[in-house]
Amino acid sequence: MASTIGRAALTAALIGTRPLAMLSGRSIDVDLNALRSTADHIDAFCDTLNDEMGSANKAVVAMLKGHWTGLDATEFGNHWDLIFANSSNTIRFRESLRNYANALRACVQLYESTQAMVLNSAGNRLRRAAGR
Repeated sequence: MASTIGRAALTAALIGTRPLAMLSGRSIDVDLNALRSTADHIDAFCDTLNDEMGSANKAVVAMLKGHWTGLDATEFGNHWDLIFANSSNTIRFRESLRNYANALRACVQLYESTQAMVLNSAGNRLRRAAGR
């Protein structure tokens, strides 16, 4: 089984696909570029969310320091402070997305290093088999 997986991985590398595993003749293909692209899109979304929240905060602060006064303004300002605080759901959501993007990148790196080890091992086995 190990030599079958090694040969399949080596063959796949030569033709440009990357099977994660082969079991009973089945393979799982991993599109590393799609994983990287997804992580980049998540980061871009988080950056946009951060920028939009910053713009909203500036507008709310300006409004509260400007013409809007009274109990309603104070209540709204207090509620907004909770929304904008680092413990808010928006901030936690953004940080969760960033963690997910980082996890995708870590998976890509792990997959690439594991694939390189498998290909190296398969190449060594093929060379030994050819030398016999």
